[in-house]
Amino acid sequence: MFRRRVFSRLLPLIFSTLSTGAVSVNAQDQHNTSMHDSAHSGHHGHLGQAVNCTNLASPPWEGLPPYDRSKIKDLEVSLASLSTPAAARAAGFLPALGEIPGMGQHYVSLELSMNNDVDVDKPNNLLFANINGEDQLVGVAYLFMDKVNTDKEIPFESRLAAWHDHPQFAGPGQTLHMLHVWFIESPNGPFAGLNFWLPFKTAGIAIPNPCWMADEEMVDKIRFVSVMFAQFTQGIRGYLSYSSTPSTDESGKSRADIETEQIKRAKDASRQFGSTLDDSEVEKAIMAGIRDESAETLPLLEGLTLIADAPFALENEGLSARFLKFHEIAVQLNAAAKDNNKLAWSDAADSWIENSSEEEKEGVQRTLNELTNNQMSSEERDAAGIEQPTNTGVN
Repeated sequence: MFRRRVFSRLLPLIFSTLSTGAVSVNAQDQHNTSMHDSAHSGHHGHLGQAVNCTNLASPPWEGLPPYDRSKIKDLEVSLASLSTPAAARAAGFLPALGEIPGMGQHYVSLELSMNNDVDVDKPNNLLFANINGEDQLVGVAYLFMDKVNTDKEIPFESRLAAWHDHPQFAGPGQTLHMLHVWFIESPNGPFAGLNFWLPFKTAGIAIPNPCWMADEEMVDKIRFVSVMFAQFTQGIRGYLSYSSTPSTDESGKSRADIETEQIKRAKDASRQFGSTLDDSEVEKAIMAGIRDESAETLPLLEGLTLIADAPFALENEGLSARFLKFHEIAVQLNAAAKDNNKLAWSDAADSWIENSSEEEKEGVQRTLNELTNNQMSSEERDAAGIEQPTNTGVN
C-alpha cells in the first residue's frame, strides 16, 4: 500500500531537474512544433491545431456548430452536481493517473466505462484542475476500448473533435480511444487533448492572449513556460504535503481503508475492461490520483517565495536566489499577460528559458514529446514513424 513519501531530502533534486512524473497520456494532434532554442532538441510533435482565437479559444465556443455549442453547455449544466472531487467520488468517479500537465486530473467512472459505449450525455471521465486554490471541474472525456480502426462515431459535429488512442492500456488488437471536451478557455479549442492554460490557472498567473498562438515562436515559448509552471507547482505541492497526510476523510474512514477499497475496485474493473495493466500498474495509476488529489496547492508566486525561504534552499548555494529569480520572471509574465503586451511577455519567457538549465530544457521537451505521442491516434503515429507507446509509462 502506498504511503506518502518524505520529500524533504529529495526537493533539491526535484527543483533542480524539474523532471516530469506525468503518466504517458494525451497531447493535441495537429500543429508541428520545435522549441525555438537549440537546446530544445527532439522530434516535432503535433501539439495542437491553430484555431480562431476570437471564437474557438473560449466559451461559448461560437465557432462551433450549434449542436456542439449546445451540447457542451448542456453537459456543464448537467454535471454541476459533480463539480467537486468529493461529489465525483461519491458518484463513482475515482481519481487516477495524477496531475498531468495540460490535462489536470482524470476522475474515471468504472461503472460507466464497463459498457464500452459512447453516450454524449454520460462522459465516463471528469477532468479536474486546481484553480484559485480549489479543484474545479474543467472538462470531461470519453473513453472506450475497441479495435484501432474504430467505427464508433464521434459524438460531436466539429472536425476539431477526433479520437486519440492509447494502445498501452489495451490487449492485442485493441486500443483505448479517448476524446477531451473543455468547459473553460483552451487555446487550441474545446476538443484539444492538451489545454496549455491549465498550468497558468493553477499557478495563479494570467493566461496569454490566445491570438498569440498564431505566432509559432510564441507557441513554443508558451508551451515551454506552461510545462515548467506545471512542474514547479507539482514540486511546491510535494513540499507542502510530505508531512501532512490526513488519517481520515469526512466520513471518518481511514485513508488507508479508502485507498484499499478504491484500488480493489480499479483492479477488478481493469480486468473486466480488458486492460493489459497488471495489478501493480493499476495501483500506481490510482495512487497517483489519490496523492495529487490530497496535496495542498499554493499559487506559484507565493509558493516560490515559500520555497526560497525553505531550509533546504537556504542551505544549498544559489538555490534560494534561483527560486527568487523565477519569482521575478513570473511576476513579469503575469503583468505582461494582463497588459496584453506580447513583446514584454516574449522577453520574459526568453528570460525564463535562459535561466533554465540544459537538463530542464531537455526535460520539458521530453515531456512535450511524450504528451504529443500519446495524443495522436495509432494511425498518425504509424504514419509519422513513431513507436506506439507501452504501459511502461504508467507513473
